Amino acid sequence: MIPVKKMHRLVLRRMGVTSTYNFLVMCICVCLTVYAVCYFRVGKPKHTSPEVGLKTNRTYKMIHLHSFPWYYELQMGEKHFEGCPVSTCVYADKPETIPESDAILFFTDHQAGNSPPEKSPGQIWIFFSVESPIHSGNSGFGGPLWEGKFNWTMSYRLDSDIKFGYGDVVPGGITETKDYVAIASRKKKLVAWFVSNCNTQSQRMKYVKKLQDYIQVDIYGHCGKLKCERERSAECMKMLEQDYKFYLSFENSLCQDYVTEKLLKTLKTDIVPVARGRANYSALLPLSKMAIITDDYASVRELAEYLQYLANNVDEYVSYLKWKDSYHIVEPQPFPHCLLCERVHQPLQWSNVYQNVADWWGRGRCSEAKDVSA
Repeated sequence: MIPVKKMHRLVLRRMGVTSTYNFLVMCICVCLTVYAVCYFRVGKPKHTSPEVGLKTNRTYKMIHLHSFPWYYELQMGEKHFEGCPVSTCVYADKPETIPESDAILFFTDHQAGNSPPEKSPGQIWIFFSVESPIHSGNSGFGGPLWEGKFNWTMSYRLDSDIKFGYGDVVPGGITETKDYVAIASRKKKLVAWFVSNCNTQSQRMKYVKKLQDYIQVDIYGHCGKLKCERERSAECMKMLEQDYKFYLSFENSLCQDYVTEKLLKTLKTDIVPVARGRANYSALLPLSKMAIITDDYASVRELAEYLQYLANNVDEYVSYLKWKDSYHIVEPQPFPHCLLCERVHQPLQWSNVYQNVADWWGRGRCSEAKDVSA
């Protein structure tokens, strides 16, 4: 039989350890490694996934994003709610999270005809659209399977439960002093329009053709003879701001409150926009001299005469730029994460049911053009 001491030395030799001291050091290292692994696995908890977070802490509300496109760049989990007054919400988008979600936010544009998921008791369904009823294809959401399912609406419409559009006008003017007279005086061209969709419900091309009977309108893009490629958008906008007095912000659809980003982008520059749509512009724009609205003129000719008058009178033209001393444009408008979280935590305060949300969205909300008749 091998003595115990000799056997001990033999084991150490086979393990590559030359002394008892080294063996003890090795044991300590192994213990520390095991402890570290266990600590990071079960120690101080990290943020859990939305699915786990809702089950382990019911103060968190889960908002499921249904059919959202990639360009919104929304991250799942709680990141977007950090810093909100009410921040205990998480986003999720996996189909298996639908039953346990407190709310489902449906991106409805171009999703018509889909069958609805099963609605859990007490779950809030939110109808979200950014395009006009003419181009959003939302009629399917009024079908029998969808009736009475939606509780809230989120869109650019002023009567939405949650108003969210392309941008906003907020108090607080520019910090640097601008010489508006110099800005106006350097502009040598009258009216510009960038457009790629020539045939629209609003008949905007027909309106512009009539406008060209009276004044010069330079048309860029597929519908005109002038070109400025999309990949050079920053250069194109700089050129417009430098050379032109007016820009035509004409909508492709004449629908209630519909205003695209074109008007807001133009307002961010030193150009005076000419707007033509069915929006409540007095509600959108706090000052009357922020844009020129075609509906304020009895005819296309009358509008043309007023634009020519402003072009020839610097002081009057400048009066349409000086609002920048009091307001500025937020565009694009930040996604309303905080408001969504706050309201999902208080569903009874915002209790509502839309029997047919497609009718609310589209029925009688758009009108035909009446300002292009001969």
